[in-house]
Amino acid sequence: MDHNLPETERYGMGNFIYRARRPFHPERLYPLLEENLPGVIRSTGFFWLATRPGYTGFWSRTGGVSIYGLAGQWWPAIPRDTMSHDAQARIHPRQHWLEGIGDARQELVLIGRGLDEAVLRKRFDDCLLTDEEMALGAKIWQWYSDPFPAWY
Repeated sequence: MDHNLPETERYGMGNFIYRARRPFHPERLYPLLEENLPGVIRSTGFFWLATRPGYTGFWSRTGGVSIYGLAGQWWPAIPRDTMSHDAQARIHPRQHWLEGIGDARQELVLIGRGLDEAVLRKRFDDCLLTDEEMALGAKIWQWYSDPFPAWY
C-alpha cells in the first residue's frame, strides 16, 4: 500500500457536484432520493421543486437514510421587508443569479466509492422538468402531484 497516496485515491473515493438551473419534477425526484444510488455513500445539498418554486429543499443522505425538508427560500421569494440590509448577505445570491429564475438551482454533492458520474448525472437530469414542462410555467407546475411531505 502506497502511504503517499491521498486517502481518496487509496480507498477509491470520489465526489462530484450535480448542478442544474431548472426545477425537478417531484414525482420523478422523490423515488430517486429514496433509492440506494450505486456507489454513493454520502450526499447532501439543496434542490428546487417545480411545485414549490419559492422554497429551497434540503437533502442529506448517509448510508440508507435520507432526510429532506425545507432549507429556506430562494432570494426572489423573500419578502423585501424581512431581507437583510447587510451588503455582504446580498453577495451570495447575486453570484448565482440568472434572469427569470433568480438564484433557484440544484446543487447536490455526491460522495462515494466507484461513482459512475455520467450515470448518476443522467439519473438526476431525468428528474428535471422537460422543455415542454418548462414552457408551461409555474402556474401549471403547482398542480403536479408532489409526494414530498409538507415543508410549510
